[in-house]
Amino acid sequence: GYHDVAITLLLVCGDKASFPLLCRLSYGPGAPLAPFMQTTMQPTQHLLNYMLPVISRADRKLAECLDKAQVGTMFALPWYLTWFGHSLNKYADVVRLYDYFLCAPPLFPVYVTAAIVLYRADEVFNCECDMAMLHCLLSRLPDDLPFEDILVTAKRLYEDNDPTDLEAEVAALERREEEQRRLDEERLKRRQLANRRNTSGLAARLRRCVPAALRAVPWSRRAALATATVLLGIYVYYRPDLLFNR
Repeated sequence: GYHDVAITLLLVCGDKASFPLLCRLSYGPGAPLAPFMQTTMQPTQHLLNYMLPVISRADRKLAECLDKAQVGTMFALPWYLTWFGHSLNKYADVVRLYDYFLCAPPLFPVYVTAAIVLYRADEVFNCECDMAMLHCLLSRLPDDLPFEDILVTAKRLYEDNDPTDLEAEVAALERREEEQRRLDEERLKRRQLANRRNTSGLAARLRRCVPAALRAVPWSRRAALATATVLLGIYVYYRPDLLFNR
């Protein structure tokens, strides 16, 4: 998505001004795009997690609905990574947001994300409380979003919920997510262990069912016998007349 940011700056600012501006946005202290330049997505995911406490403080019922569906924040990842440049169809909306973000605090796009989800609360409530359904709904931005109103809402959200005041809630959220991942991994390991045990039990039952005389046959001969049996079955299936019409 980095190219979405670069091409927007290039189209608006021209080739001479866009490259220095892109560098300033990408590197150095306080650079808003710097978290996206890291080797993993963890710094980006951490910042995007601020969206959920902001929503929770503004609309508890909506936050509970999102939490129940376990929709998370992945639906908003392209918005944040590209400053909505990848997700909006109207070029005028994209450049308006870029104009605002260039003058706003680095984390302000996350508050715009929260404002959009709050604006679409009725759509969320009318949707089935299912992770896949809500992810599909929220990830598709309507073309008629009133971004001037959304920016006003985002500004109010930022003033009422300073990022430093949200750190404890974000940390608690990430601890819950980590605990859930641990439980899911343990559940997967138990399932894999049970499958291996079932496979071993099946093999033991097969060994008991195989006649002793057949078990005494060397493996190479057993393989040849099995292959011949399969080939004979296939031949009889396709040419039964040779066997039954004599």
